[in-house]
Parts: sequence; C-alpha cells; structure tokens
Amino acid sequence: MHTPAPAKPLAPVAVIVPMLDEAATLPALLDALASQTVRLAELVFVDAGSHDASVSLVQDWWSNHGWPDGYCLVLSVPGALPGAGRNRGLAASTATRIAFVDAGLWLEPVWLERMIAALDRSAADSVYARCRFEGVGVLGTALCGLSYGHGAQRPTLVGSLFERNAVLHAGAFVEHLRAGEDVRWTQAFDLAGGKRVIADEVLIHYHHFPKSLHAAIRKWQLYERHAVLAGVGGKSRALSAALLALALLGCVLPHAGGLTLLYLLGRGVLDPARRSSWSYWFAARRAVLLAVFLAPILDIAKLWGAIEGYRQRRFVDQDTTSTK
Repeated sequence: MHTPAPAKPLAPVAVIVPMLDEAATLPALLDALASQTVRLAELVFVDAGSHDASVSLVQDWWSNHGWPDGYCLVLSVPGALPGAGRNRGLAASTATRIAFVDAGLWLEPVWLERMIAALDRSAADSVYARCRFEGVGVLGTALCGLSYGHGAQRPTLVGSLFERNAVLHAGAFVEHLRAGEDVRWTQAFDLAGGKRVIADEVLIHYHHFPKSLHAAIRKWQLYERHAVLAGVGGKSRALSAALLALALLGCVLPHAGGLTLLYLLGRGVLDPARRSSWSYWFAARRAVLLAVFLAPILDIAKLWGAIEGYRQRRFVDQDTTSTK
C-alpha cells in the first residue's frame, strides 16, 4: 500500500512580490515557492500594470498548484514602483511574518525553512539571506561583473524575512523611487531600533541581467537617477565620475593616453575582479574583454542618470522652497 507523504507544515509567512512584465522570470519563482519544504500561508503579488502574461501566469499556477490552507492574491496597482508594491502587499497581508521577494529570484527549496529557523533562534527582528549574483551568457556575465560581481554573494532585502510588527514600526517604503528605496527603508528600519542578522547558510540566486546593450544603458541611467533621488551611493558616484573624467582627459590631452588605459584596465578588468571571485571572473575570458568595452559606456550612462537626478532634486527643492 502506498503511504502518502506527510503534509508540509504551514508557515505563518506572507511573501510579497512586486511585479511588472515578469512573464519570463515568474515560472522559476513560482516553481521555487511551490517547492519550499514548508507551505506559505499567504502569497501577495502586486502587479504594476503588466502588458504580458504575468497576472495570468500567477493565477493559473495557483489554480493548478495552490494548497487549500493558504491563499494567493494578485493586486492591480498600475504604475506602482517596487516600494509602492511592497506597501500595498503589506497592507493586504495578515501573516505575522513578512518575506520580501522579487520576481527575478530563484529560491532554494530550504530557503524559507532555514530563514524561519534562523529567526526563531535569534533575538533579531529580521533575517537576511545571501544573494548570489551570476550572469548568464557573455553579456550577462560582463554586466554582472561590472555591477555586483560575477559569483559575488551579499545580503539583500529581497529574500529577507521580517517580523510583521518590526516592518510596521519602520514605516512605509518610499514610493516614488525605482532604485535605492530598499536602502532608504533599511536605514529607517535600523533607526527604528530593528535588529538584523544574516543567515550565512541560506543562499538565494539572481541572474537576470539586461539582454541588450540598449537595455543595459537604459537601466544603468534609470537606476543612477533614482539612486541620486534616494540620496544613496554618493561616494561611489563621485569616484566613478572622477575616474571617468581622467579617462576622457587622456583621450584629448597629448601624451596622456596612459590615463585612459589605466581607467580601462581598472574599471573594466580589476574592479570586476575585485567584486567577483578573481579566478571565477578571469575564467570568463570573453566577458572580461566585453567588460572593458562596456565599462566607459555604462559609466557615461550612470553619469547622465546622475545629472538627471540632481536636476530633478533641484527642481523639487525649488518647488518646496517656493511653497513655504
């Protein structure tokens, strides 16, 4: 006689997922959520106005694979940026613990079970997992190396687990930012007295980078503009602008070409190697060569985005001053 497998325990956790046109990445995330060694009490997807099959993918998946003692909710909030999506998802949830997840993540089956265990044995209000960044293909690997580092691991807000009361005490996410809202909210969480620990034994994965140079340029520009609006990354931004200025001087001043070569070597080769595992990075030879070409293009895109951000901040400051 076949003995049915014991039911997975139900975890009083709400997973909140902002999404916009994520039909390409959602299937992997949905499979990962269904494969968890514990069952989630609540899933809240907040759609910002997708034009692809994102919403129907979630709904069909839950109809076919959902569990009776949990529920899956898809909210429609057109135009919602990630912070607004998390705020709406939090308001719609009731679970005592909250996990913030992005559509591009892949979660190992033991992710939630280990996060719960880490939070239970700590005196903290939250647990952060380590996210492993790894590009796919030559372009994806080069972009990963130039940003996070190919194969790098770092704690991130996405994939984290919080006590609900601590999230509410920290306040809402800033809703008008496309990037930097997670840093701003984490700072507010710390200022509110929230305690965080890192679960070194928990690894989540991210490998979705732009598929074209045009998309990468647009993303680097957009994210830097919003990082300026968020008031984060100032030191890194100043250093990047200074190095780029020296490289441009090397292109126009006689006998100064060495500055440009040093910039390309440092920014396109050594900096990605520093962010990545050295051996892992240099094993991707074609990506290393492409990164040398991409580095100045993306740095110029970041500089342009920063200029846009500072201009936007100035206009906001002027409007604020004029209304006082």
